[in-house]
Amino acid sequence: MRQINNKYFFIIRMVVSFILVFVLFRFVPYKELAQIFIDSQKLYILLGFLAVFCGILMAIVRWRLLLSALGVIISFKEAFLAYLSGFFFNLFFPSFVAGDIFRGVSVSYRHGHPGKIASTVLMDRFAGFTALVVFASFSFFLGLRTILSFQFIYFLILIILIFISVFLLIFSKTV
Repeated sequence: MRQINNKYFFIIRMVVSFILVFVLFRFVPYKELAQIFIDSQKLYILLGFLAVFCGILMAIVRWRLLLSALGVIISFKEAFLAYLSGFFFNLFFPSFVAGDIFRGVSVSYRHGHPGKIASTVLMDRFAGFTALVVFASFSFFLGLRTILSFQFIYFLILIILIFISVFLLIFSKTV
C-alpha cells in the first residue's frame, strides 16, 4: 500500500512540476531577462547570492541552537533541507508563514515533540524580528539628518512598542 501511495505522490509532484515549468516558460519575457542579465554586473549578482546563502546558513545554525536547547537534536543536513523546503513553500503561498509551518511539521513528523519544535520556529521568527528592530533603530540614528519625516519616526516608535509588547508577552511568567 505504501508503494502505491508513493507512486501517486510522485505522479502528483511531476504534474505540478510540469504545470509550473509551463507557466514559467509561458509568462516570463526571456529576451528582456537575458538582456538584463547581460547588462548586469556579475560580481554584484554573485555577492547577492553569497549574502543570501550566508544568511540562510546563519538562520539554520540559529534554529538548530534553539532546537538543541530544548533537547531536539537534528543534523545540519536535515535542518538545511527543511529550511530550503520552507523557502520553496514561501514562493507559492501568499505569506511567509507557510514555510515555517512546513519546516516545523516536517521536523516534528520525524522527531516528535511538535510543541517544542513549534516554539523554536516562533522564537526563530522573534529573533529575526529582534534583529530587524535593532538594525532599523541603528540605521535611524545613523541617518537622523537625512530622515526628517515624522511619519517614519512614528512608524519606528510603533515597531519598537510592538517589539517590547511581544517580548514581554513571550517572557512573561503569568501568561
